Order: sequence, then structure tokens, then C-alpha cells
Amino acid sequence: MANIKYLIWMLAALFCICHASNTYYMNGVQFRIDSDLRESDKNVANGLKNYFARYDIIKTQKASIIIKDSEQIIKKSMEIYGYFSPLIKTKYTFVNGTLTIDYLIRKRAQVYVTGVDISIPNEIIQKAGIKKDVKTIYKMMNQPYDGVTLATKKANILDQVRKIGYPFAQFNLADISFSNPTKVNIALKLNLNKHFRFGAMTVKNNHTLSDDFVKRFAMFKAGDDFNTVLLNQFQKDLVSSGFFDEVTVKYINWSNQSAIVPIMVDVKDAKPWMRNYTIGYDDKYHFGGSVRYQIKPINPLGHTLELFLRLATNDYVQLKTNYIIPGYRPLQRYYTFSAQILTQDLNSGEVENSLLTASMNQVFDYITVIPSINAFIEKSTPNGQSSYTTKLIYPQLNLAFKILKPYAWLKRLYLYTGIMITGENDLSDVSMQRVNLGGDAVFPVVEKINFKLSGEFGALSSDQMSEVPLSMKFYAGGPDSIRGYSFNEFGPGKYKKNLSYELQYAMSNLIEPFVFVDHGNASDRWDDKMKTGIGLGVMFNFQVVGLKFSLAHGLDDGADPFKIQFTVQSML
Repeated sequence: MANIKYLIWMLAALFCICHASNTYYMNGVQFRIDSDLRESDKNVANGLKNYFARYDIIKTQKASIIIKDSEQIIKKSMEIYGYFSPLIKTKYTFVNGTLTIDYLIRKRAQVYVTGVDISIPNEIIQKAGIKKDVKTIYKMMNQPYDGVTLATKKANILDQVRKIGYPFAQFNLADISFSNPTKVNIALKLNLNKHFRFGAMTVKNNHTLSDDFVKRFAMFKAGDDFNTVLLNQFQKDLVSSGFFDEVTVKYINWSNQSAIVPIMVDVKDAKPWMRNYTIGYDDKYHFGGSVRYQIKPINPLGHTLELFLRLATNDYVQLKTNYIIPGYRPLQRYYTFSAQILTQDLNSGEVENSLLTASMNQVFDYITVIPSINAFIEKSTPNGQSSYTTKLIYPQLNLAFKILKPYAWLKRLYLYTGIMITGENDLSDVSMQRVNLGGDAVFPVVEKINFKLSGEFGALSSDQMSEVPLSMKFYAGGPDSIRGYSFNEFGPGKYKKNLSYELQYAMSNLIEPFVFVDHGNASDRWDDKMKTGIGLGVMFNFQVVGLKFSLAHGLDDGADPFKIQFTVQSML
């Protein structure tokens, strides 16, 4: 726990150091802000940064004019928070070619909203689903002026109205007016302009896939309200599908004279194959590598075939094939049929197994649901014991959650869980229940520095533990678990715990150093002490090659002085 506390202390200290300063730099200009702004302080600083970015060189004789103009930037940055008449005092010096400016800013009186007038037809409010946005603006009455919320609600109203067939909707009037220096009125009047609907769709230069398959990516059909958001998403989905190198989606004969908008899709087919190579090293399997070969598509219906082979010099062989069939909405649902053969030397023994899987992947906005049925057979040979063979047929449910857009305080969040249950019957030799869950989150600390928290937990229950396949028990240790220890050094066990803390520094688009602390264990007792590993590493992100290198040290008794792991990945 001391290592966790030390890492948290470093993060807190780094955060305080980086945020305690109110001094900023931009293009040879150093400016300091002394203010009582609080919520608008960052907005003012960003406005000044953008302002001074316009100037390569500021000469002494022009400094006073430039600084005077910068005060208007401050005022604009503060108006959105309701401070329309701030007190701004400046003084500046030139030292060795650097312009240093001190800003003394006092926000003074904040204006209040005393009147709200919104003109939008009720049927449009209902159809577009903007009732809450309109209510929020009305609730600004007799409250301090909040330009951030007002701008957000105005933008959302326009977005939603444009989704119901009014692409040229605009606010003819979107203004605030002062009744006295501290009171304002908000007036919004919406001009819908003309209503449009989608027309027929035409597909051009599509030589591999059927036109009907391409059209299945669209979340709209002829006759639906015209929606630029759905149209842009259609193009993004076609690009992300991997079937095309280029995609252009555009209107045909767009005209105010016609309320019907035909759509044309022009595509350029991607190469039907892709190869991916990986090589790496760890002290368990020594040198190893993998190759993945994908043929996409293999027919006009968009079916895909994948072949995967992974080998290591120390008893590891994995051969897997996937056959993927898209559903009616290809990116929202697809079906996978898999077959795998695996030979692996675990620290606790050797395993040879085969697996057949049929699964459905259903993708919602944030959640992916994967139910599957599996047929599995394994020959397990524990160290110093007789081998045994186990066959299982079981259902499994995997769930995954991922945020689609990062927040200011959260760059990434991914959570997953897997549940499998078998019953002892003619189809399965062992009755067992196995659950694992985990995920990771990335939090921005300061500019270019992120904190990554990841973890995995698992539990296995069976009245016949001696017959449970060796590979289905839990293990810990290695580059993807507890760095500083050998691969799967801990286990087999009924429980697994793993927590990892990583501080990452995005030095550039190519290089990302990191330091980490890992805790974890796999054993038959949940309360067994977790092992700890610490270390550092670096990730190199080249255009077609990725390299991850880490140097780790285990802190528990018997651990080697350090472990070295690296992985190289290329894509062609």
C-alpha cells in the first residue's frame, strides 16, 4: 500500500504545482493573471493565448496597442459568465525580448436575466424533443446570466430541429438586450425555413459488395425527415466498416425547389486482405510472435474470414479462425463462428484444448452484448500428476461498456464482464460457474500527463475443482497482469485480483513514457496478500509499427531483480 500512497502523493503534488501557477506563455509573451474570476479564469487565459498566438514578434512601440486590444478579449471571455463591465488594469515590461504583462482583473457586478421570450411552434418543440431545453432557458429568469448554458441549449435546439427535416433552421433573433446596466432580456425566434425528406439512394463504383448491403449501413430510408447528422454518420460508418478506402456521400440535385433530397454514395473498395504481425519477448515463453490474416469481404454479402496463428519458442501454439456474418445493421449486429486449437505450458502444467464458439455481437450506443454457445474439450496435465480430459458445452455472456466521447476529466472508460455456467450432464463433465470483470479508466492530470487505472477480478466455483480444466482457473503475473513477475507465475486459483496504476506522459505523438505500480494475485483464497511490481516503460507509436518496452521489478520475496518485456506490432 505504501507504493500506492506514494504514487497518489506524486499525482497530487504534480497537479497542485501545475495548477497553482497563474503565469502563461505564448509566442514570446509571458502574461500573469491576478483575478477574482474563479469559473471564468481558464476561459480568459485561453482567450489570451489564442490572441497572442497571432503575433510572431511584438515590438516595443506596438506593445501598448496590442495590450489594449487584449483587454477586449478578456471582456468577451467574461461576458459569457455574466460579467459585462469588469475592471481591468495592466502593466508590462520588456526584458531580453520577452514581453511580460500583468493583468489585474476584478469582475464587479454580475447581470441578471429579467425577461425571456422564445418563439418556437409547439408542434416543433414536441417533435424535436426540445421541451427540456426550452424550459431550461425560461428558468434563467431572475437568475444570474449564464451564457454557457444559453449557448449550449441554443445549439442543441438547432441540432434537434435540423434532425426532423429542417436543415436550414436558424434563429432569426438570438439576442440579449439590457434594460439597465445589471439587467438583461433574452429573445429567441426560430426560423424553420423549408422542410425536406430523404429521397432514393444511388451507389456508385461498388465492385465487390452488393448495393443493398451498402445501403444497410444507413439509419434512414427514403421518405424519412432529412437529417444531416444521420447522413454524416452514414459516411462515418461506411469508412469505419473497413470495406472501403474512400467514401463520399452527397446530395443529388439539392434545391429549394424540391422537398425530396436524393442521396448518392461513391465508394472505392479497400483491398480485401490485411496482415498483422507481432513479435515480443517475456521470460516465460521467451521469443514469440503472431500473424493475423483477414479476408474482408469474401462475398457480396460482406462476410469476413480471419485466420490467427501465435507461436512462442517455449511451448505455446495457438491457431484460431473466425467467420463473421454481418446482420441487417452491419455495425450494430454481427454473428461470429470461431474455432481454436491451443497448446500451452502453464506454470502449473500443460494444456491442450479445442474450442468451437457461435456468438452474436449486439452493439448499442455504449454497451456491447455478446451471448454465445461454446463446445470445449481440454486435456490438462498438472505438474507431477496424471492428466485428465474435460469436455464442456456451456453458454456464456460477455458485456462491455465504453464511453464514446471523452470528458474534460475522463479521457477513457472501458468496463467488461464475462459469465459462464456449466452443469454436469451428458454434455458436460463438470458443473462450474465462472465470473470475471474488469476495465480501465484514463484521467487527464495536467497537459500531456494522464493517470491510468485498470483492474481485473475473477471468481470460480465448482464442487469438482480437481476436474475443472487447468486453463479455466485463474492466473496472475506477467506483462498483462503483474509486471515484474513471470507470466502466470501465481495460480492456478479460484480467485484473481489485479490492480494497476500507471502515469503516462505523452511526450509527442510518437513517444509515450510511463511509470507503473501493479498489485495482484491468483489463489484459492480471496484474502491472500497481493503481490506488487513497479517499473517504467515507453510506448513508441510509429505509422505502421508499434513498440512497447517495459522494465519492471517485483517487490515480494523471491522476485528477480527485474523483468524485461517488449512487443513489436506492425500492420500491412
